[in-house]
Amino acid sequence: MVLNSMNGRAEIPGQAKVVIIGGGWGYTVKTNIGFGYVRRAEGVDKDFPQAGHYELEIASERCPCELQLQPLYDPKMLKLKS
Repeated sequence: MVLNSMNGRAEIPGQAKVVIIGGGWGYTVKTNIGFGYVRRAEGVDKDFPQAGHYELEIASERCPCELQLQPLYDPKMLKLKS
């Protein structure tokens, strides 16, 4: 699946819609981050988005995306609790 920008929408005809709602630089993880969601009439379980391949098209160049279902930084909230 290819999205046209960091704030874009894409559709897998008859299957799902992907919406990127924001993005920017993640200072703690030192990489670009795009936030979004996948919507499907039948619902979305954990396996559905992981079965796909995602790319962003930025300035006519396709860049691979890595799907993250867990927090990118401090998933056990140790920094917050210290």
